[in-house]
Parts: sequence; structure tokens; C-alpha cells
Amino acid sequence: MVKVDIHSFFESVSERQVYWAFRRLGYPALLSFEMARICTRVAPPALDRSRERDLKWRWNERNRGHRPLAPYDASQGGHLPQGAPTSPMLSNLIAVDLDERISEIASKSGGVYTRYADDLVVSFSQSSRTDCQAVLRNIRRVLGAHGFVVNRKKTHILGPGARKTVTGLVVNDVKPRLKRQTKSHIDVALHYIETKGLLEHAQFVRSKHPISYLNHLSGLIEFARAIEPVYGGKALLRLQAIYTKNSELLGALAEFSAGKDFVVSHRKHS
Repeated sequence: MVKVDIHSFFESVSERQVYWAFRRLGYPALLSFEMARICTRVAPPALDRSRERDLKWRWNERNRGHRPLAPYDASQGGHLPQGAPTSPMLSNLIAVDLDERISEIASKSGGVYTRYADDLVVSFSQSSRTDCQAVLRNIRRVLGAHGFVVNRKKTHILGPGARKTVTGLVVNDVKPRLKRQTKSHIDVALHYIETKGLLEHAQFVRSKHPISYLNHLSGLIEFARAIEPVYGGKALLRLQAIYTKNSELLGALAEFSAGKDFVVSHRKHS
């Protein structure tokens, strides 16, 4: 398996690329411009990593002798923000050509290419380290041509005996499974809530709001249930019992937090 991580993936997708993504979908130029502005942000000057191709292009009409529109800052182009709900889909639309080229590289070497955001993986049923290194070099070349930089610290070639994880899941077997750390995190949280109480555990994990922490734990258990239904189902039953046992407390916290944030002190389990 060849694992490649892209450094600052969303921040490497420029406002210009977002504009053309909307244009290719059929939106008018002005509307594409406005939506590109809405879906991007401008980093502080010290963090601005404008690439050469973007420095040649600006939103204003300077080259045509027109003054830039007053409400817009034409000195910097924006980029996709990490965490925005629009960023994943826009980046996928923009990376179509990138995915096609890397998929071609993988298929020529007998591999299968997959990508989730900034995590690129080429999987082989049979290959050699030499072949994997050649594939990695070609991928780096394609990424560079598309304005991306490889995160060397998170880029690896994994042999047959290595544990292979993709997006937090172990994929050594026929079906993906949860990492031991994920199960341990869930089990420990449920155990301490059951034995020490919800409030004390919220203090221990330094959660500002016990309800928010339970929501986080619930989402993690639902994720686990999607991957390993038997384990996740048992964890869900324990969580439901916790909700039932603490129903009055949760109701009081919800009512209290409607007026102001609920903050707990930071203590450790004895």
C-alpha cells in the first residue's frame, strides 16, 4: 500500500479554482464569482501561500484598464477553509482531473486508487517496494503539477506485514475494522460514566458541557456501529442506559444552558 498525505489540502485549493468549478457547473460568471467568495477565506498575509499560477490571476480587471470593484479586496485570493460544509464537495469537483491521472498511474501498475480528502491510497494485491516507489514518484509529480505539496511525514509505503490504516480504520482484512484505540476510547468513557457519574467524567475530560460530550460520544458509537455492528450495538445499549439514568440531570442541564454556558471545573478521577 502507498499512502500519501497532502499538506494543507483545503488551503491549497484557490478561490480561482472554486470560481471555475462553479462555471463548469453552468453558473453565470458573476454568480460564480460571488459564490466563490462566499465559500473561501483569505489567510492573514503571514500565512498566505499563494502559488505562482494564482499570482498571475486576480479577481479585478486591472489588465483591462478597469478599476477593481470597491467592496472586494483584490490584493489576495482566498482558499477553501478547513471545516466548511462546502469544502469537501468543491475540492472533489476541482480534483477530478487529479483523481483521473493518479487512477491511471495506479491501474498501469496493477493497483487500485482511492482518496478521501487529503488521504490518497494506492492498494496492491501483489507488488514490490521498487514498483511502489515508482508509483509514489509519479504521484508526487502529478500532485505538484496540480499545486499540491506532499506531507512527507504522513506519506508511507506499507509492506504485506504492516498494519494498514485508512481514515482511522484498519484495512488488513477482508472487511475494515476499528482501531483498538477507538474501542478503548469508547469503553473507557462508558465505564467511567457508569461508575463515576456523568458530571465527574465531564470534569475529567475537561468538557465544558456534559451534553455536548455525550453528543460526541454518541456520534463516535454510531460510527463504530457502522463499521462493527456487534460491538457498536453493545456500546449503544450502554449509552442508552446512561441517557435513561441521567434523564433528569440532562433535562436540568439543557434548561440551564439555554441561558448561559455550563462550565465544569477540571478534576481527575480518583
